[in-house]
Amino acid sequence: MTGTIVAGLIVASDYTNTLAAITVVFLASVGYISSRFIPSIPLSFKPKKLRFTPFSGSIASLNKARRTPSIWMAVLAISGLCFWGERYLTQFPNFAKLHLHAGATVVSLLLSLFSIGIAAGSFLCDRLSFKQVELGLLPFGLLGLTIFGIDLYWAVPDLNPVDVYTASSFIGESQHYRLMFDLFMVGVSGGLFIVPLYAFIQARTKEGECAQAIAANNIMNALFMVMSAIFAIIFLGPLGGSILHLFLVLALANVVVGALLFIRLAELRLRLVTYLLARFIHPLSVAQGDTLPKRGGAVLTGSSSSAKDLFLIQSLSIRPICFILRQPLGTGFLAKVLRTSGNVLEAVSGKQGEFDERNLEYIQGIAKALANDELVYLCINDHLDVSDKLEGLLGSVPRLSISLQPLHPRE
Repeated sequence: MTGTIVAGLIVASDYTNTLAAITVVFLASVGYISSRFIPSIPLSFKPKKLRFTPFSGSIASLNKARRTPSIWMAVLAISGLCFWGERYLTQFPNFAKLHLHAGATVVSLLLSLFSIGIAAGSFLCDRLSFKQVELGLLPFGLLGLTIFGIDLYWAVPDLNPVDVYTASSFIGESQHYRLMFDLFMVGVSGGLFIVPLYAFIQARTKEGECAQAIAANNIMNALFMVMSAIFAIIFLGPLGGSILHLFLVLALANVVVGALLFIRLAELRLRLVTYLLARFIHPLSVAQGDTLPKRGGAVLTGSSSSAKDLFLIQSLSIRPICFILRQPLGTGFLAKVLRTSGNVLEAVSGKQGEFDERNLEYIQGIAKALANDELVYLCINDHLDVSDKLEGLLGSVPRLSISLQPLHPRE
């Protein structure tokens, strides 16, 4: 986007060809010289022999990303934003000319607002996520893209000025402030939407596979950009739509994207409720929270077994925690959200500690979760009478004790 802004300023100058040539050579030289100072990092595993197989390699990367549904949905969501963002960036020049009666400097102004908005959204995401990967912010970004994208349609003034606007004259008229604010907030919302997704992919991929997941994401981004161009050609051509109508359709499409994500990605529903509950409704401090392993299996133990407390414990980690309970969870809203996430296994105790078929399922659930290197939470009250079989299963796995404590107000 910085390149697009600078390009707009170069085009508006009297020495377009000369400045463009000098800029390209200068940036290429800086890039090459900088690359010579990149330090080498030793590999933590034996490298594989590379072969030049662009097509089969691309398909293999996509198939590997699809094996993990949550990562694949994150890839599709990022690609969807590329579909939307590509139309904004490429249509800004014509939008400024046809609907705002403005020149190249106004195009650079609009791109600057958009770029600064994305940077502000990324910074805001860091603050709102409390220094951790937080997928629960994604719905707020999606909501902002929809609201401010729709309002952008109504914010364009219905005027026919005699002179073409420059950046200074455009800013000087108050009827443009609403449009500028909407465009800035669209950028902010885009930052809130895309940053958690990229962080989520990097945090959840297995060691040594992050580069392949990013490669799969880039492949899908390129594909969605091409689809975006084809869609714009059809919409603005045979269908006879305007650029303003195109922006409105893209804003309304965010509603469909959000509904699809909430239906297909149960973890997104879980993270949204977790974020709201843990950060605003019932803020608690959690002992041992900063020691949860980023990778590998571990057993978390505590005395909490209510749905609300389990949500608060889930807020400690971006990784889904498998809650294995020997008592029914309940029937409230929070309990239903936990069940639909697929991360809760409920079993019923046998008489006098004897294990029936449901208790066998209880032990098998623990074994399966630990075999997949997942975090497992066990309520202390649930397994006080566990058998030697369960103790043997947990013997070699790291254990952490979790306790919830109310936050005291600052004095």
